[in-house]
Amino acid sequence: MRPAVPTHGFACRTTRGRILLAEVHMRLIQFIAVCCLFSSISALDIGDQGPGLGTAIWVTGGPTEPGGEVTLIELWSTAYAPCLQVIPQLTALQKKHPDRLKVIALTTENLDVVKSFVEKAGDALDYRIAVVEGKLYEQWKGANQEVPFSYLLDRKGTILWSGHPISVAPALTLALAGKLDVANGKKLRQATDELFKALNSKESDLPNALMRSAAVLAIAPADEHTIRLRLAIAKQLKDYDSYQRTLAQVPVAEIEPQQLSLLCRELLAEEELIWRNTAYAVGFAADAFRRSPNDPGAVDSYARALAAIGQFDAAIAVEKIAVDALVGAKATQTNAEAAVALAQNLEHFKRLKELQTTHKPATLVTTP
Repeated sequence: MRPAVPTHGFACRTTRGRILLAEVHMRLIQFIAVCCLFSSISALDIGDQGPGLGTAIWVTGGPTEPGGEVTLIELWSTAYAPCLQVIPQLTALQKKHPDRLKVIALTTENLDVVKSFVEKAGDALDYRIAVVEGKLYEQWKGANQEVPFSYLLDRKGTILWSGHPISVAPALTLALAGKLDVANGKKLRQATDELFKALNSKESDLPNALMRSAAVLAIAPADEHTIRLRLAIAKQLKDYDSYQRTLAQVPVAEIEPQQLSLLCRELLAEEELIWRNTAYAVGFAADAFRRSPNDPGAVDSYARALAAIGQFDAAIAVEKIAVDALVGAKATQTNAEAAVALAQNLEHFKRLKELQTTHKPATLVTTP
């Protein structure tokens, strides 16, 4: 049996249908806030060089050293639940940036224990794992720092950010774009700490958190995680103006197509019309489609957005591209399931077009 590795995301479903996205966001917000209770002060500071890993025993990946690519070092334990809770995020980051990011998790636990854990975790844990001696571990960890704790290093092995791994997204976005330096790293860590302190106040100081999220985005404007966090907070506060302003300020050209597609789907999934901004959904999806015309997910998102505004001919044409993209794709269960789903979407769009062309518009009633 595999270890219990929980997942955390910005959208989910239940047997009763979609859970309101803002509620999901707020559960994630609270999870992050609890995880970030401890201080981000550590043995190593931003601007220091990360210690080498020459004596490490590699369970997966390696041998390797910090640097070469952007590197995320995590200090963890197989026996501590908060460490297990970030495994899905770290695996997703490594898969998302296989050639640009090295995720390395360090522990001092018994080698056989770690090997057994990794084997049972299977594909759910898919990044480098190393067992290191206590002295080296303490160089990274310090005497009093709790785990999980992480460091983000540049290609030269210089530490640019440190903190809980679940809050690494803004710094990682900048680092991968080559826009994070020591000065920005310190500012970003302070801004992120202040954001989560606001969220971790006794009753969550959401107005302050909304302001602090703007400070994070001022440094890392293309961080999609903070963008969605800010949207969730604005929605919880019923602050429509901040919600719309956040959407208007999304730097579309700097965000990856897959993340734009996700933003599109989240907007289209909103149950309350006031938060379902189809204009931005179409814009985000169109840009993702333009930049990733062979990605079935991006293509499908654009087709859904077009259908949402009644452009069924265009939705059908675009969805056919998504279906065709999977015809020549590698034969896997995931691709097979995706092909079925896309084919169903295509038929749905066709039925909607048929309804549009065969049914006369209902007579509008303007008086009781």
